[in-house]
Amino acid sequence: MTASRVLPVITLSVAGCSHSPLPAWTAAQVGCPAEQVVVTRDEHVWTTRSWIARCQGKTYSCVEHYEGEPNAEVSCREVGEDGESPPGQNAP
Repeated sequence: MTASRVLPVITLSVAGCSHSPLPAWTAAQVGCPAEQVVVTRDEHVWTTRSWIARCQGKTYSCVEHYEGEPNAEVSCREVGEDGESPPGQNAP
């Protein structure tokens, strides 16, 4: 009976500890404060991670290439609001 009361508390505590490094990695590339970066479309494929980040009215497509060490090579480029087209344009 005691275990059933403890389990939800442990689950909530662990879930609350997760912290993504993506806002800080994006901020380092685009010059935006990390606390203003909103990350969407976080995807992993083999040794590549990609995400879309928005900050101060701009949208960025970011990529991390890693082999063993996370954050080995991060790059971001400004894109349109859809996350794919060039800045100032949106795909039809």
